[in-house]
Amino acid sequence: MIRTTIDIIKYAKQYPGTASQKWSIFKILTHLRIKGNSLPSPSEPVSINIFKHKIFGYDFQALDFLFKEVYIAKDYNFVSTKESPVIIDCGSNIGMSVSYFKSLYPKSKIIAFEANPDAHYLLKKNCDENGFVNTQINNVALADFDGHISFFISEYKGTLTGSVLPSRGGTKELKITAVKLSDYIKDLDQIDLVKMDVEGAEMPIIRDLHQTGSLSKINELIVEYHHNMPNEESSLSEFLQIFESSGFDYSIRTNFFDLKAFQNILIHFYRK
Repeated sequence: MIRTTIDIIKYAKQYPGTASQKWSIFKILTHLRIKGNSLPSPSEPVSINIFKHKIFGYDFQALDFLFKEVYIAKDYNFVSTKESPVIIDCGSNIGMSVSYFKSLYPKSKIIAFEANPDAHYLLKKNCDENGFVNTQINNVALADFDGHISFFISEYKGTLTGSVLPSRGGTKELKITAVKLSDYIKDLDQIDLVKMDVEGAEMPIIRDLHQTGSLSKINELIVEYHHNMPNEESSLSEFLQIFESSGFDYSIRTNFFDLKAFQNILIHFYRK
């Protein structure tokens, strides 16, 4: 949702950065509000300058949401002692998270996954336009098997959700190549961060990483866990137990307004 001027000032003041960075936040949010409120639904991708990066999206409302989640809330912030950490981004969408990681660590190596072909198009465009080097982009769905899987999206190109679960995706069904994340990890010595937002598919991916011993190569994971999904059994305790038995501790951020309501739970796992 595009914010009011009062909201924009509030976000800018609360941003934990320098005065110059706060001013940049104010300008970016103001630009997003003006463009989002004045332009009709665009037929072509739109763009916004975010610090040193030019980011394309299908509309300004989606860019506004992603900018808040990634850059202002800093959901994917992590500290590395390395100049070029290895980052695996599962569910990259249009690449706002890749932009954020590259702003933190310009020399980082990033392996990105996005199953939605429309979002993948903009992910590639954003990486190419900004010259993100050492970045591998994969238009596949992550699962616990190799083959093909149904993937659901809405009819609207600018959707921010796509999922192997119809309740989290939409009415448009695609057949997507499915791969195991563990196959990508087996040839890597160490992964500094795995970021995962795969709209309900996280459990089978994590189970496979655990069963193949791949979790031992990962230092940190930031996972958006989807709880109380329609027609799905709750399994948060099993999910956390996998990490507890693998030597991880974790911090959790969430809230809820109604009992039994769907929740996005952000969990940052780290080595004890």
